[in-house]
Amino acid sequence: MNDTHGVEGKGWYGFDLDGTLAKYDGWRGIDHIGEPVKPMVDLMKRMHDEGKVVKIMTARVAPRRLEDGTVGEQFTWLTREPSSDPSAKYTATQYIQDWCEESAQLGFVPEIVYQKDPLMLELYDDRVKQVVPNEGWLVEDIAMSKRQRTETTIMKHDVVDIRWASRIQWLLLGVVTATLVFTVLGAALRPDRDAAERKLRDALTEYIRSGEVLP
Repeated sequence: MNDTHGVEGKGWYGFDLDGTLAKYDGWRGIDHIGEPVKPMVDLMKRMHDEGKVVKIMTARVAPRRLEDGTVGEQFTWLTREPSSDPSAKYTATQYIQDWCEESAQLGFVPEIVYQKDPLMLELYDDRVKQVVPNEGWLVEDIAMSKRQRTETTIMKHDVVDIRWASRIQWLLLGVVTATLVFTVLGAALRPDRDAAERKLRDALTEYIRSGEVLP
């Protein structure tokens, strides 16, 4: 793939976590990550197997300034394992790493980031709205417009086709009806004609036998 931002080097592909790689139905704390979304997890595995650099990009690991003035992860939790140190923390990053190994079973632990950089080539995210580069047009708007034009065109053709189909249908119906009428009339009149022909033949035969000369 071409580097869309003109930066040479090996780019990477970002995958959002909540709602993309993992099912999401609302925030329940950093210790809860939803069940894997198999199609996206499989895509991430496949791209990794192809040698592409894949990363998880999530706001869960975004930093914040702590009370002591230092900068640390925004979300931290008491360690989920028994610890003699009551201040021990289990970070959002660690929860995600465990999810990659245990739930998603990726077979590897990708780098986990909270922001993109110029080397990011693509981002898979349930909230992203794609924009045409340098144009400011939403791809979804273009797709919607194209779909509407297509549906309108199809509708117009359907109307034309329906009109012609209706005309042909009525023409065929008329031909069939006329054929049936003539067939029925012919069948109805045929016995009378045959009877008349028989009477005429019988009369001629009897006349000839009587020896009379025809005028």
